[in-house]
Amino acid sequence: MNQAVILCGGLGTRLSPITKNIPKPMVDIAGKPFLLILMRQLSELGINKFLLLTGYRSEIIENYFKDGSQFGLEIKYSVGPANWTTSKRVFQARNLFDEKFLLLYADNFANVDIAKLIALSEQPDTAIVLSVSKKISGNVKFTDGNFVRYSQQGYNSKNTFVDVGYMIVSRDKFFSNRLVQESIHSNLSTIIEKFSEIGMVSAVQIKGEYLSISDPERLEITREFLKFKKIILLDRDGIINVKMGTGKYVTDYAEFIFIQDHISVLEYLSNLGYSFIVITNQACINLGKVTIENLNLIHESMIAELNRKGINIIDIYFSPDHWKNKSGTRKPNPDLFFMASKFHSLWLEQTIYIGDEIRDVIASKNAGCGVVFIDKQFNSHLIEEKDVPAANKFDSNLGACTNFILEHYSKWESIL
Repeated sequence: MNQAVILCGGLGTRLSPITKNIPKPMVDIAGKPFLLILMRQLSELGINKFLLLTGYRSEIIENYFKDGSQFGLEIKYSVGPANWTTSKRVFQARNLFDEKFLLLYADNFANVDIAKLIALSEQPDTAIVLSVSKKISGNVKFTDGNFVRYSQQGYNSKNTFVDVGYMIVSRDKFFSNRLVQESIHSNLSTIIEKFSEIGMVSAVQIKGEYLSISDPERLEITREFLKFKKIILLDRDGIINVKMGTGKYVTDYAEFIFIQDHISVLEYLSNLGYSFIVITNQACINLGKVTIENLNLIHESMIAELNRKGINIIDIYFSPDHWKNKSGTRKPNPDLFFMASKFHSLWLEQTIYIGDEIRDVIASKNAGCGVVFIDKQFNSHLIEEKDVPAANKFDSNLGACTNFILEHYSKWESIL
């Protein structure tokens, strides 16, 4: 699948007066149109062909992007009146679609799992695969496995997910159904609802929260999240300090021994303007080995020493739970990553986590961020043997990963 179809034709009335002179997808995010950031994100996921379904002030979008070649993209257009429904806009462009394509709105931004979406789209009965986010009161509920029911009649507590766009559509299954032509004067949500009623809609939960530019308040939140940030996430034991050994824990700062080679790398990165957030499992709390008060004292001393070296630890998130508790905050679960993301307006997709355990790799993948995996034994087959997602960078030496880290952030700086 290499085609994304983006709905760009609406009036954007909720974003008025910004949209008085420009279409909503062209709203400014750190000096770039939101639509460009959206397409560059998808390009990083392997999608380089775009079909823009435009309407209101289409000429502004076309004059900026042209055929996309200056951005390394292939862009085509299907233009219709601003008052067309989203369904009609899709129906009118049906001959321009690949057999399978990603369909999305031009006002949401989410960290999606394209591989899972594609896999679900292979189900014989599935015509649409949605990306959804957890919500107390939503418009989507799971019914049987990955299949969902979708409601366009507003949100309610019976539906605990919300559709965020980024949906894969199987062209032939979709357009061969009479429901599409019968509903072209309604919005796309009507078609999705009808398809879900006959069991042809599946869904994948996104990683973390999603962003939107649909109204002024959300626009400002999105602008803050999508500011490029030189923030790296770190494990503690095995990355900052020497581990105590299996079943043993640092219970006093006198036992806290820095890994000098790693500290030198953090100093180098700090000199380039990077700061750090620590995310760590500390089951010693649950086991009664250390009190939270003592753990905080250890961390305060650690931060003070690192600050003297010019290393800025801006926050620490720890899980006090034992693995038997099945806590969402304990790695490999990603809840602490999401907490850090929300509090620090940190877009995880452009962020790297540095860890030394298989669970760090899994946690990073679950959170949707990059990962540098430091294995002192450097067994290159370890990840495959454990049947976990591949690390972005896998080495025995953190210093050898420095260029990878800098290149990763440089790439996202150009996107954001």
